[in-house]
Amino acid sequence: MPSRRFVLGTLASLFAGCSASSPTPTDAPTTHTETRTATPTPTPTPNPYESHLASFGRFLESESVALTELTADERASVVSLTYESDARSTDRLSGEIGTVAGGFFREVAAGWAASRLEATIVAADDDADAVVARWRAEATWFEAYDRGDISADELSLRVLRTVERE
Repeated sequence: MPSRRFVLGTLASLFAGCSASSPTPTDAPTTHTETRTATPTPTPTPNPYESHLASFGRFLESESVALTELTADERASVVSLTYESDARSTDRLSGEIGTVAGGFFREVAAGWAASRLEATIVAADDDADAVVARWRAEATWFEAYDRGDISADELSLRVLRTVERE
């Protein structure tokens, strides 16, 4: 079994970039063209909550997380995620959890009003309906980390303490 320091170190490195500021634009000249029409057509304003959900989904796909379901209850501000994993070792599961939680925390840092991520890991093999583990991440934990009240290790540990293996 891996040492706690190894697992926390792995997750801490995943969370370390959570609050990094976005890169500044280059000083390249920009061109602005304005076109006016006689009858303006209304453009629907995108729902920021849904935009963050879509961004989180794209992040997970870019990290090769096998999404089964990703939904959000905006009123309760809870995001529900189910994904497949073939990982069985604590190291691999912890790494995957760190990646997913880090993506959630990045969206929270970018202004997502979601308060909690509830994740379910299901088996990726023949018994795909078998639940491997459940865990959660709380936005308040990230906010405490972002303020400097807790360390990256403590943030990781808070997430890992919620893991319930089935």
